[in-house]
Amino acid sequence: MEQKLSPEQHLENTRKITKQILSLKENFELPNGWKLRELLLHLWSWDYQMIRGCKAKLDGKWSDFKFDHQEKGMKYEEWNDVILEEKRDLTLAETKKLFKETREKTISLFEKIISLPETIEDEKNFFRKETVVTLWMHDKHHLEQAGMKIDY
Repeated sequence: MEQKLSPEQHLENTRKITKQILSLKENFELPNGWKLRELLLHLWSWDYQMIRGCKAKLDGKWSDFKFDHQEKGMKYEEWNDVILEEKRDLTLAETKKLFKETREKTISLFEKIISLPETIEDEKNFFRKETVVTLWMHDKHHLEQAGMKIDY
């Protein structure tokens, strides 16, 4: 049985896995054929969505929030393809920089979210403390697909 982690522990795991992702070798590849560049773009795109959602929560506008793929009426799997196509001209170095900067903003917003008291209304919100900080588990899933062991 998995141990229930506090929001702070989840946030620490996000920091750890971010370092691990940024240290991956250039020849990294996922079973679906994505190279490191595509993985970073995929993770960046979802970090960007989390930033948007966290800002909506902090601004008190979370009830109307939709992810970009929802606003466009797309399945999230299709969204991945759109992002990879939109950013196809970025080099690996540019992609790493984009991911790193966006992840730092994401972590900063997570810190703000978990420092706030939650209300009864927050129970209905995806961007509540206990949900928003689990982003690292998405990262973990991709690394485990590539056969990497993650022990957090």
